[in-house]
Amino acid sequence: MVQLRKPLVLALLGAGIVAADRAPEAQIFVPELAMLDGALCVPAAARAPSPPLIIAQAARTEVSPAAKAAASAAAPGPASDQPLISGLGARSFKITTSSLQAQRYFDQGLRLAWNFNHAEAQRAFQTAQRHDPQCAMCYWGEAYVLGPNINVPMDPKTSPPAVAAAAKAKSLAASATPREQALIAAVSARYSDDPRLERPMLDEAYANAMAAAAAKFPEDIDVLALYAESLMDRSPWNYWEPGGAKPRAVVAPLVETLETVLKKDPSHIGGIHLYIHAVEASADAKRAEGYADKLAKLAPNAGHLVHMPAHIYYRLGRYKDSLATNQVAARVDEAYIKQFQPQGVYPLGYYSHNLHFIMVSAQLSGEAAIVVEAAGKLARNIPDEVAKAVPLVVPMKAGPYWAHAQFSD
Repeated sequence: MVQLRKPLVLALLGAGIVAADRAPEAQIFVPELAMLDGALCVPAAARAPSPPLIIAQAARTEVSPAAKAAASAAAPGPASDQPLISGLGARSFKITTSSLQAQRYFDQGLRLAWNFNHAEAQRAFQTAQRHDPQCAMCYWGEAYVLGPNINVPMDPKTSPPAVAAAAKAKSLAASATPREQALIAAVSARYSDDPRLERPMLDEAYANAMAAAAAKFPEDIDVLALYAESLMDRSPWNYWEPGGAKPRAVVAPLVETLETVLKKDPSHIGGIHLYIHAVEASADAKRAEGYADKLAKLAPNAGHLVHMPAHIYYRLGRYKDSLATNQVAARVDEAYIKQFQPQGVYPLGYYSHNLHFIMVSAQLSGEAAIVVEAAGKLARNIPDEVAKAVPLVVPMKAGPYWAHAQFSD
């Protein structure tokens, strides 16, 4: 069986690439191709032992397979009042508003955004707008979550509502605080209806504007966290020079900025989430271990945040902890999805990511029954019709086949 692993992994990955290449408007997600690196060309005796390639990749990617479809689904229809949800985090971002409910929904929107549940964050910000139509930051929030993130590129269809929300925030900014005005100016630079301004140019403009906001408010850890995220969005999943010791120039201030946030507030859920992603592929992932150990308790009903410590545990060989963490995260998300029926990428991508992590963590800890059970759930959550319509889910869809090849009779 050991001799068959690499050929099988490559065959499954190749099948995904072929399927994606033959599909309409096909695009290949670059990190999947990055799996096929020079290490495969080195004689086995000359390289360090490593887990099977697809298993190791689980710790590197989030929802890359669902990126294009998820972006299309990220903008829900007309907003309806969203229930206020407990257990998403406790930090409040004080905004200029005359409505207590608008403040509550703004906080919920930002907490959902830190949980990478962007479509539901948009609903929360829209609910806040209805409670206070003059709240500039409530429109800022909607514009913010309609943008790209490290897992999902921006769909062109979301550009008009993002431009509109940013413009509305700007029109109301005269009554906002200087901090709010700086954030509104930054998000206004993130979008344009000028087709000559391509997304990388706008991402750079946004990061530069957020750098200016961070320089103006160096003690404001929420501004600093948003600035750090703007850097990450310029170079998703590619933060380190080879070897992982030196950050790439485009994200040079990233780690220092997030460490400043966490020094001031070690319980900042957004700061911890981003810090885990920022350092997990570095030469020293262990520096995030202490923060990983506490994150789930800070937001016990935010399934993706409950899951996030596994990105560090897996890297450090804590496979049983990675397994247990994702089992809890999956239960949290199952309850959340059943009760609230969230829209967008979250049910397809992030819940599937938990299941995939359960599967690969159990593979490396030798829990055969759990592997097979998780593989079944993962296959059901990405049905064949979805895989056919969205070729970029094919690599994740292939995971259960590998699991059964390894553990089934």
